[in-house]
Amino acid sequence: MRINLARSLTPDNQAALYHFSRTEDREPPLVFVGRDEPIEDIEYALRRSRESGTTLSNIKIVQGAPGTGKTSLLHHIAGRYEDEPTVVPVPFSGDVLTNPIAVVSGFLSACGLSANALSRAFSEKKEGRHGLRWLGMSVERGTTIQSPLEQLNNGVPIWDVLDDFVEIPTGTVFLLLIDEAQRIERDSGSEKNLVATQLHDGNTGALVVVSVFAGLSDTASQLAHVGISRPPETSVHHLDHLSPLEAEEVVAGFLDHEDFGLSLVAREDRDRLAQLLAQVSEGYPRHLHSYLRGIAKECVADNGAQIDVEKVLAHGHSMRIHFCETRLRMANLGDYQRALFNFVRDNPDRSSMSAHDLIDLAVTLGMSRADANRAHAYAIHCGVLDMKPNIALNEGAVHFPIPSFHTYMQTGGDRAKSLAALTESVSRMDALTRVSIRLSNHNRHSASVSFFG
Repeated sequence: MRINLARSLTPDNQAALYHFSRTEDREPPLVFVGRDEPIEDIEYALRRSRESGTTLSNIKIVQGAPGTGKTSLLHHIAGRYEDEPTVVPVPFSGDVLTNPIAVVSGFLSACGLSANALSRAFSEKKEGRHGLRWLGMSVERGTTIQSPLEQLNNGVPIWDVLDDFVEIPTGTVFLLLIDEAQRIERDSGSEKNLVATQLHDGNTGALVVVSVFAGLSDTASQLAHVGISRPPETSVHHLDHLSPLEAEEVVAGFLDHEDFGLSLVAREDRDRLAQLLAQVSEGYPRHLHSYLRGIAKECVADNGAQIDVEKVLAHGHSMRIHFCETRLRMANLGDYQRALFNFVRDNPDRSSMSAHDLIDLAVTLGMSRADANRAHAYAIHCGVLDMKPNIALNEGAVHFPIPSFHTYMQTGGDRAKSLAALTESVSRMDALTRVSIRLSNHNRHSASVSFFG
């Protein structure tokens, strides 16, 4: 099945399509829909901080399985405030949170300052010049001043070091965006160097909103554990896959985006393709990107004016299998992985499973219970398995976070069988054409596609 474009794709169009679909680039999405609740919650915290005139920590935790769009949401939030001078988005990866020097460098970069800014300010103060303030006091020539590096290494709080050397405008709100916050370590010996303990307050009077994007359900308790001295205002959002309507809006927005040149001749073709890709992607952003990459890489006919939908679907399904395999390699589960395969093959209709049963089965296959427990934790951490929020590790039910992962497990990790199962009936021309487009109650186009029945 091929769908005609309004004009041929140029090499630049195809390059833009492919670049957009590369989720590993971790760049702000050009087309972003949904996630209204966490966005509104973060915006409310920003408004409250700016209007209250008091220093608060508003910690917003967004959790979800890998591929559900946490990082895309983080980039989108940062992009919304790029041009607002009173809000400074400061992106961090969780692996730098225990490195005060890296944290200070991140703040300087977000404020538009170079990495040498502290060194220059330190030299000026040593020389008796005080264009930048020194805790509100002028510095006399000859005064012994520790360098920023020395202060950080000696455990001086991050905010104090920043305040010593950098003038921060009154009323500035730092929107701290921390990706993979589960990397915060529970090390009581270095608590004073953890950014989570230091950003709730500071001599600058700057108001701080902390947004922590987490992959594990115990992140909130970890933040409490590291010793924030005043209880923060905290909210937690659990991301699941996009709703069918949101997924369709993503694809439709992508098809309509002027940078890609994908204008379709017929509106019905556009709606058909958007609904088709939304359904087969199972509503997961990373799966959607697989199909969009297929449009860029596989589906354009020789004349550049047609989309080969069958090639798009085949490429997308292949990428989903690759995604499942990548998660398993990351987790390195050993015989626990064999226990998972056996369990799913023997219980094909089970949507969830007992964590205790899985660990017991892994033990019967020759693993020690400690190794089985460790593999189970890795399976959750890498998104092989998911569990209900806020339950203790190894307790309650676990399940596969996305339907295609369950399909992959049922085949014992067989790539050919998985691809056949995912594409069953989708590749049939009559199935692809069973599309009925109807207007919704809000007088907008939606579609109903049925080819798995």
